[in-house]
Amino acid sequence: MTENIKFYPISYVMSDKLKSFFTAITNDFKLQEQLYATKKLSDVVIIANKLGFNIKGAEVLQAQAGRVLAIIIEQSDDVENLLSGLKPRTSAQWGRGGGGFLDKAGFWLNELSSVFPITPIEAQINKFLDKSRQNHQLKKQLLAVKTFNELAALFQENDFNLTAINLLTHQAQKILALSEAEAERVADN
Repeated sequence: MTENIKFYPISYVMSDKLKSFFTAITNDFKLQEQLYATKKLSDVVIIANKLGFNIKGAEVLQAQAGRVLAIIIEQSDDVENLLSGLKPRTSAQWGRGGGGFLDKAGFWLNELSSVFPITPIEAQINKFLDKSRQNHQLKKQLLAVKTFNELAALFQENDFNLTAINLLTHQAQKILALSEAEAERVADN
């Protein structure tokens, strides 16, 4: 894990406290399993605080998003794990039983749509979300989607040409664009 810290995008700056926490747990496999099993990122914060690390859920959430973008940029074989909802080898997706914010891809696409647009695919996503708001069945399907591969398939079934990697990149960028208060709210869900 520690060796991956240097691979975060330049746009993401990790706090020294969070780096110290990541470094401390690198070889503690029992603690890593405990972190993967947490229900919410706020549970990760509770564990970290008990160990003497004063970090916030927003930091953990945004560190996860930063690492996802780095994995995409690196063209790592971990990308397919991220898209399929599997546990990546080089990223700590804590909370939500190891799914982190990557769990429930459709739900989070819908939730994060209110954050200001930061990618060129925003117009297509907004059109899709507008369509889902008008079509109860489509909305139900969207909220049930678990992985980015499934999310891309749903977009394509509805004549929107976005790939799973487009959607994963978009979501990670949205997470990094959240204010600390917004990120704390997401981390506590």
